[in-house]
Amino acid sequence: MSVFTVLVDKYKRREALSVSYDRRASIVTCMVLIVEIALVIACLFQMRLLVISDNGLHLKSVIATWPSPLLWVPLVLLCIITEIAFFMAPRSIKLDDNSIYINSTNWFRRLPFAKIEKIERYYEEQIAADRPLLCSYGFMGYWGRYRSSQFGIYHACYGDCLQCLVITMYDGRHYVIGCKDPEALLTQLNIIR
Repeated sequence: MSVFTVLVDKYKRREALSVSYDRRASIVTCMVLIVEIALVIACLFQMRLLVISDNGLHLKSVIATWPSPLLWVPLVLLCIITEIAFFMAPRSIKLDDNSIYINSTNWFRRLPFAKIEKIERYYEEQIAADRPLLCSYGFMGYWGRYRSSQFGIYHACYGDCLQCLVITMYDGRHYVIGCKDPEALLTQLNIIR
């Protein structure tokens, strides 16, 4: 087997295990970011730092007045939510010889194979029946806590509800993860385990 073949296989495996977002998650993310940008522009206008003149739109370099709390409080809250979402958003799934790693921008969760009871597909109809508890509602993917009628509270970390697997641990915890090719992930997990 050539080095090129090994690299192509590694790239295909990595691409299959990355997280892709569905249409709803993409729309929710774009809308929140547009509202955040609009609030920033409104604050700049109210602070009189951004002015429209005959020469066009430009920034003034003067001492500004503080904007109204009706503008900056939602802006601060949206910035905090965006930062949390950026660090919590699902990015990829990685495998080694004895663990699954759920990767995000700033953190990862390790699930050792020795503690996993079973891994199976989790379909869109099942996810649609679940109730969100503390979650992102599609902002930068689906992550957080949900309640399922099948197995109770679980941790979710996926981008598209058509590409999910549920991992059941021996201690009763459940994780719903997703990647671009869940069948390939399930096959690799069955080969490794």
